[in-house]
Amino acid sequence: LTLYCFIRGADGARWWRVAAVALCALGMTAKEVMVSAPLVVLLYDWVFVAGSIRQAWRERRGFYLALFSTWALLAALLLGTGGSNLDILKMMFSPAGSGEPVAKFIGGMSWLDYALTQFGTVVHYLRLCIWPHPLIFDYGSEVAQGFWEIVPAALMVALLLAATVVGVWRRHWAGFAGVWFFLILAPTTSVAPTNQTAAEHRMYLPLAAVLVLLVAGGYAAWSRLQERAARDGRWRALTGWALPALVVALILLGLGGQTLRRNLDYQTKFSIWQDTVLKRPANARTQNNLGGSLLQMGQLDEAITHLKKATQLNPGYAEAHTNLGFAFLQKGQVDEAIACHQRALKLMPDFALAHNNLGNAFLQKGQADEALTHYQKAVEFKPDYANAHYNLGNILIQKGQRDEGIIHYQLVLEIQPEHAEVHYNLGNALLQKGKLDDAADHYRMALINKPDYAEAHNNLGFVLFQKGHPLEAIPFYQKALDIKPDYVEAHNNFGNALLQEGRTSEALGHYESAVKINPTELGALNNLAFILATSPEASARNGARALELAQEASRLSGGNNPVVLHTLAAAYAECGQFAEAMESAGRALALASAQGNTALADALRNERDYYQAGKPFWAIRPAAP
Repeated sequence: LTLYCFIRGADGARWWRVAAVALCALGMTAKEVMVSAPLVVLLYDWVFVAGSIRQAWRERRGFYLALFSTWALLAALLLGTGGSNLDILKMMFSPAGSGEPVAKFIGGMSWLDYALTQFGTVVHYLRLCIWPHPLIFDYGSEVAQGFWEIVPAALMVALLLAATVVGVWRRHWAGFAGVWFFLILAPTTSVAPTNQTAAEHRMYLPLAAVLVLLVAGGYAAWSRLQERAARDGRWRALTGWALPALVVALILLGLGGQTLRRNLDYQTKFSIWQDTVLKRPANARTQNNLGGSLLQMGQLDEAITHLKKATQLNPGYAEAHTNLGFAFLQKGQVDEAIACHQRALKLMPDFALAHNNLGNAFLQKGQADEALTHYQKAVEFKPDYANAHYNLGNILIQKGQRDEGIIHYQLVLEIQPEHAEVHYNLGNALLQKGKLDDAADHYRMALINKPDYAEAHNNLGFVLFQKGHPLEAIPFYQKALDIKPDYVEAHNNFGNALLQEGRTSEALGHYESAVKINPTELGALNNLAFILATSPEASARNGARALELAQEASRLSGGNNPVVLHTLAAAYAECGQFAEAMESAGRALALASAQGNTALADALRNERDYYQAGKPFWAIRPAAP
């Protein structure tokens, strides 16, 4: 666009030149390759407009000063980003013997190794312009080694450069095409290392120059052929349209087939990385990325194979070490996972992902304090790391630091407001603090973002039940069970709500379902036993079954749960074993009094009088606890 605006304004239209400078400046903020744009414009002026550099400068000095000034913007941006860009600038402008660490840069390459590799890279790019195969998504940082990898390609590039210089000197359009090609490639295909020795996208702009040469050269060759064929009328039609059409059709067919074939590689992450590994097996980054895609597919053994290969190819590759650790953790090999994450952190101490993953590994091993430390480091190094805040909130809640845990849940929701699990866990924490309305709000938000979240349906129903609205709670329990039919807690809670509404037989059905799914579920065992022992409806009572269930509940609770002992006393009374009922009620009374449960203690004193008189619980007709 910069060149186009100059061409439109070459005859003196000022605003086109202003637009050219503005576009050049914008380009400098977007891509380093724009460094060549002012030179391309100047050379175009020399070859096609002014006739000489001196004339171009004399006529458009202000324009070129403005155009070249955009380099300052690019330099400022490069220095501002730091990292590898700053290292490259230091390398390029440090005097010899200055002691600057110029030997190794990105991927362990030296600038000389990178530069020598670029001769072969340029030849490879030109070959791909003719026939685009094999295409490689990630070339990695492999460098050329040995005479035959460097010298023949260097000679070919030198000849092309010489031809370009001669062409420009003679002001030939083909020379300008050569300049276009080499200048645009120069920022990435010269002495300044990048993270890949080659990358096909670097040819998108230079490809235009190559295609112009190919098309123009092909047209010229065909025109000469037609001139010769014109002497013989029989060949005129053939050379005029039949052979060109056949050639174009074959080219389109071949390139179209290559496009369809390449599209298959891009269908999934796995397919593109698998193709890249097949073509570039010594590239640690591609091995790591293929391992990562296999991890997402759940193919742990294959993922571990490729991730191990990545760490072998590049032992300093922190990301590969932590990905390997993640794979080991998924397989349950916790010690191996911890070792991998620790290696990653030795290489990169501020690697937030590795800290978070190491925290997960320590947590799985039961070392909560170590896990807490690494979650804290993860959010310290990356304050907007939502997953680490979530994990930190979880572990703080588990350790009883509820208020601190809530803070981290809230931080997650600032980053990811739609995070359903965080809304659910925050609702649970608020529920434990007795903030029922706030808890309900977060359960509702969890369901907005994840409508099939059975646990959120159940807990929202529980909040409504606690607020004294059992009828409103019932649809949420039903929805939880529609999603998750074997959800024991929802069956038990549904039974409680139904019982409160006087639907005893339905409540019994849900308690029975809960006990059938999990025979050790204490709440469901106790609730089922209590109804079977105390229901005013004779058809609902079953003393023998109630006693069996209550005894099992007492065993599971260790014999020191006053609510379970209360049920056990009622079951004994229903079976006519009033002495045992008195004894159980007495133990329950002592425990309830010690725990400050005055309501239960008062009820037990009343019930003991009935048991002493030989009357069962249902004769009292109190409200069920």
